[in-house]
Amino acid sequence: MFGGPMKPMLPNMQRIAGTLAIPQEAALAPVPREEEKQATSSWGQLRDVIREEMSAALSSVSHSAAARPMQFIINNSAQANVEQAPAPAPAPPPPEKPSTILEGFFRFMESPLNRIFVYGMIGIGLYVLQGHLSHNWRLAEMKRRVDANPMLRLKALLSK
Repeated sequence: MFGGPMKPMLPNMQRIAGTLAIPQEAALAPVPREEEKQATSSWGQLRDVIREEMSAALSSVSHSAAARPMQFIINNSAQANVEQAPAPAPAPPPPEKPSTILEGFFRFMESPLNRIFVYGMIGIGLYVLQGHLSHNWRLAEMKRRVDANPMLRLKALLSK
């Protein structure tokens, strides 16, 4: 007749549910005192039956749960950390001092960075020297032109 979340209603539950069922006309009419007591006792019986059914259902669930094997989830992971430090190398012997200045210069020029520095400084020095010599040549040329022109020579004498 009625079904629940666990199983169909048992006959004793059907009997109690049948006594509690109230027709729609009776539900709208005021309930006399005598019927109130009977309904209360019926509800008490229904409560007892529900308790028995729930305890029986829970006990069957707990027995079936104990019979089932438990599932285990195993997270296996392996880690290995290895730290290896090399043995400190012995300190190299200090370099020997050069016996002559020329040998010291050649040792200095063995390094590519030192060579770049020296060649760069020589190039910058030659560029500055060329600018200085060009300036002196222009001044000498201007002085020669002034000395060759009589008007410019007169102006130079008056301005002194």
